[in-house]
Amino acid sequence: MFLFNKSPVYWSTIGYDITMKILCGKEYWKTYADIAQLIPDKASVVDVCCGTCCLYTNFLQKKSCRYIGLDVNSNFVKVARNHGIKAKVFDLNSDTVPPADYVVMSSSFYHFHKREDEIFNKLLSASRCALIINEPIRNVSSSTFFIFKWLAAILSNPGVGEYRYRYNPHSFQSFAEKHNVSQFVYKAGRRFAIGIFKKNCKHVK
Repeated sequence: MFLFNKSPVYWSTIGYDITMKILCGKEYWKTYADIAQLIPDKASVVDVCCGTCCLYTNFLQKKSCRYIGLDVNSNFVKVARNHGIKAKVFDLNSDTVPPADYVVMSSSFYHFHKREDEIFNKLLSASRCALIINEPIRNVSSSTFFIFKWLAAILSNPGVGEYRYRYNPHSFQSFAEKHNVSQFVYKAGRRFAIGIFKKNCKHVK
């Protein structure tokens, strides 16, 4: 995949993390901490669209979780592997999600909204205990100012999939409830919401 097919945000792991910290502030780490609290020690975790694997490096590694990160961005995967993280290049549209106790997708579900039911079922089928979807629901790309909306959309282009669409609190909660969400975590004013879809499993909190 050529660099110029995607936003500069996705050219490097350092650039990606810096941009996310600027856009999301403290919530960038808080939302990953919230996800990690839902996952018990030593559980197996598949992180779909894992980005820079910060869920693992900052939270799950210390919990001795068996982790694999999946991402379409080969540069991100290469960096993760160089740091000893189990990661592989993966296209959710065509590849099979490996089974795990917990399947996680963070800040990426909107890329698949045109196939949301199909992709959801694919993720849920791979999870033994729970599927956790963390989604941005307050976005600069939803601004009423055209220039901000256009710029944010362009910067969020990973090179594949839909990148202009965004969920809002109502649309994401409606989707989650349609799929019998076990727990929906959202506080007014927050940038992110988390949907937890549990299965019968002794590890589920």
